[in-house]
Amino acid sequence: MIIRKYSIMALAAVSLALPATGLAVAQEAAPAQPQAEQPMAEQYSDDTLRSFATAFLQVDEVNREYTPRLQEATTPEEQEQIQAEASQQMVSIVEGSDVTVQEYTSIMQAAQADPALAEKLTQYIGEASGSAPAPAE
Repeated sequence: MIIRKYSIMALAAVSLALPATGLAVAQEAAPAQPQAEQPMAEQYSDDTLRSFATAFLQVDEVNREYTPRLQEATTPEEQEQIQAEASQQMVSIVEGSDVTVQEYTSIMQAAQADPALAEKLTQYIGEASGSAPAPAE
């Protein structure tokens, strides 16, 4: 499923970005347990999810750009520098969108647990990328 592939990459990217910029608080602020009363897909407005999708694609692009460089790094110092650069760019992208780093992380985590939200994000990511969404299974 498309969202699962992107979710793993983007969540990893944002997770790397948070400690590097001192924004680890965003992870701590996320609720420990999802609210059973309200479906997660309804917690976010369509505008927020569309903003997330746009930021997500840009974060994924940075991830794809920096992954080969990270793999080619020959020293731990070089790896740290590359990770710091990538993390800084990813956080800047998210902060430049209409969602906060905390919202971005929260949406990513919610999509892992809520198939309806994951499906909606897949649609918005497809729209943001200019490709048609995959047909529903």
